[in-house]
Amino acid sequence: MIYTRRSRGALKAAIRKVLTDSPVPHDGQVPAELLRHIPREVRLSGLGWVVAGMIPVLLVLAIGVGIAMHRNLDKDRKVRNALKVRGTRVEASISRIESRKEGQRRTVSYEYLVDGQTFKSQVRLHKGDKRTVEQGSTISVRYLPENPGKSWVIGYEPGGVPWVVVWVLSGGIAAIGLVLAAVIRREQRFLSEGRPAVARITKALKGHEGHGTECEFQAFSGAVRRLKLTLAKTLPVGSLITILYDKDNLRRGIAYPTALVRLAKH
Repeated sequence: MIYTRRSRGALKAAIRKVLTDSPVPHDGQVPAELLRHIPREVRLSGLGWVVAGMIPVLLVLAIGVGIAMHRNLDKDRKVRNALKVRGTRVEASISRIESRKEGQRRTVSYEYLVDGQTFKSQVRLHKGDKRTVEQGSTISVRYLPENPGKSWVIGYEPGGVPWVVVWVLSGGIAAIGLVLAAVIRREQRFLSEGRPAVARITKALKGHEGHGTECEFQAFSGAVRRLKLTLAKTLPVGSLITILYDKDNLRRGIAYPTALVRLAKH
């Protein structure tokens, strides 16, 4: 699958939709379905089921990526050690040099002879490698006697990636799954146990992913409180939205309706 800018944008938009609230402006009345006895019965929405299905896939993928990268690192380590112990060095003849633009990395094709048989390979030189290479000149390579068809230019032996990259990559994939699970749980809790209120948008907040918004609402106790939300779209100051807030912490809440969880139908 080709990962284009358009597909990256679509993926980012989908993730943003999951992680932000999508309130619907209304006339100032709390929706009747939110007046049910607490705790309300809730269920996953269609998108919620998709996201819930992604969570175990991401966790398994994280484990698989970690195992695969560990094996590759171990394989590279064994090859490096073997090259040091029994690798055979030979001067290979450069047959071709490719570079699309001046200053870019050069791809060098070369060939070498082992027991009367010619083997071909290539290497992409680092930008900082300023060695002079010309067609017809030679370049030093090393190969293993048991597999002469596989060779490495001196200084370009398999190095693998640092272990920290393995942990960051696999851990990052797992973290995405855990974040999605936390978002589902958050929506379930607020929709089931949160107290509804009508909030008025008072200002937009800069520096927020998505559309940061501050709103003001009157709690059940009569106290007026302010709440910060991240919405999927910008709403004008003064717009009325429905929120669900935590009765034990009036600074915590979400906008209604939620993307991943819905009230169960009666």
